[in-house]
Amino acid sequence: MSKQKLRTWTPEQRARQAELIKEQKPWEKSTGPKTEAGKAGVSQNAYISIDDMTHPQLIRKYGRELRKFHHHKRMLNKIVALLFTKDSATGLPVFMKGSLTISKSS
Repeated sequence: MSKQKLRTWTPEQRARQAELIKEQKPWEKSTGPKTEAGKAGVSQNAYISIDDMTHPQLIRKYGRELRKFHHHKRMLNKIVALLFTKDSATGLPVFMKGSLTISKSS
């Protein structure tokens, strides 16, 4: 988005613009959408694509889900670390049979 310099209005220009708006009464002529398709389109005007969101907007919208995801990811990494070890020759994960004991905590 390019940054344009905002117009500065003189008091005379501001007063003249106010007079024109009061004379023309544009609020009486605006009708809004009439068809269902038009109403559906207008309902999406405030929608922000995830690609256009800033970091704070993403955190506000998806923060709880992200925290849950990272928590589950950490838990899965711990489980995988308990169940598998890397083979020293190949570097591939190898299941460690009998290495996991599950006990009930009280």
